[in-house]
Amino acid sequence: MRGLLLTVLFHALVSALPQVAFPFNSQVPTLARASEAYVFQLAPTTFVSGDGSALVYTLANAPAWLNLESTTRTLYGTPGQGNTGPNVFKIVATDKDVSVDMSCTLVVASNSAPVLTGNVSADLARSGPLSGPTTLILQPSTAFAITFSSDLFGDLGTIQTYYATMANRTPLPSWLKFDSSSLTFWGMSPVLITGSQTYGIDFIASDVAGFAGATTSFSLLISSNQLAFSPQTENTTITPGTAITLGPFLDQLRINGQQATASQLQKAVVEAPDWLTFQNNSLELTGTPPQEFESQSVSITVTDTFGDTAVKNIVLRTANASLFDDEVTNLTATAGIAFSYTFSPSLLSQNNINLSVDAGSASSWLQYDASKRQLQGFPPTTAKASANIITLTASSGSQSETQTFYINLKAANAFCPTATKNLWSQKEIMMKRNMLDHLSSTHQMSLLN
Repeated sequence: MRGLLLTVLFHALVSALPQVAFPFNSQVPTLARASEAYVFQLAPTTFVSGDGSALVYTLANAPAWLNLESTTRTLYGTPGQGNTGPNVFKIVATDKDVSVDMSCTLVVASNSAPVLTGNVSADLARSGPLSGPTTLILQPSTAFAITFSSDLFGDLGTIQTYYATMANRTPLPSWLKFDSSSLTFWGMSPVLITGSQTYGIDFIASDVAGFAGATTSFSLLISSNQLAFSPQTENTTITPGTAITLGPFLDQLRINGQQATASQLQKAVVEAPDWLTFQNNSLELTGTPPQEFESQSVSITVTDTFGDTAVKNIVLRTANASLFDDEVTNLTATAGIAFSYTFSPSLLSQNNINLSVDAGSASSWLQYDASKRQLQGFPPTTAKASANIITLTASSGSQSETQTFYINLKAANAFCPTATKNLWSQKEIMMKRNMLDHLSSTHQMSLLN
């Protein structure tokens, strides 16, 4: 009897202690980059407290550049070039006077991160109605498949693999699968008892296995009632000083695929400049833009009698507004090594703008694929170091604009501290990958089903 009592007390004591529930390296943490600010928030389920009390988080044996904010469970800091490669440390969780620690490995790389270049909203819209720019509506208990464009994250040569997690970096639910080879999410949406349910998802491109290089987020709204505008977003060109009418957008609103009526709406709210007047019944906007008007976004949020919401986004631009929204920074290519660069959608102010390229002195080896908005080529191994000016021309109707940037070509045999540093970085990354393979059975769990 005494032995049984001691066993019960022992198990009760152990269950009251804090425990590691979701290891750091199972959360696909963001890869750190030398000389760039680093931020990553640990999942709320990383540690659990036996009695439900608040935990205090600290670091042990961590590199000097890395810090941990306990209240928000946020790792942050700026690593230097000397920190490249695997950084091994421990995260300690303390419950009152009792602590538990977790071993972690964080890689610092010196190469640039992958960049989101595709249109997430357009990819989602191919699979069904959207209630917002990045929210896809699914009927409950229905098979679905969502495939993203292969060039969503730009240059495929830098990406090793893809991951998918929930927005808090926990694994996907059992009903949602992800195929990293085809970039397809598929499954059978869950049963709903009442109301609706939204699931936030992180879609991750990784240039170092086990870590996030670039992340985009979207949501799946499971609802028996589908309320959506079609199209969800549109661009409109206006002239300052000339009266305009936008809409009526009620004509674009659908409930379960059928035209919505004003009587089916509970509420309509608009975010718009003061010079626009909003008609709640028709969802129409009228007004005269002032002479100083340049560009602005307008949103209409409607709620139906079931409590579901949908958002309509309208981007207003003047006829003489800039065709470019961003600038291309100078790029670097190396003789004898394939070069590729995809222009980001954020470069241009509208979707229907044509983009052409004059490669100048680099035209002998550099080509432009207009369908992908991608530069690609193979500089000759014998090419000498040079600065090649590239001219971009954006055109829409009779309007056109240009901007220039340089592609700096490095000779193949030129000694360059940066190139040497990148070479060693790759070796260090390979060392880290080997380390993760060795530790995976203890510290990692697969996020792919």
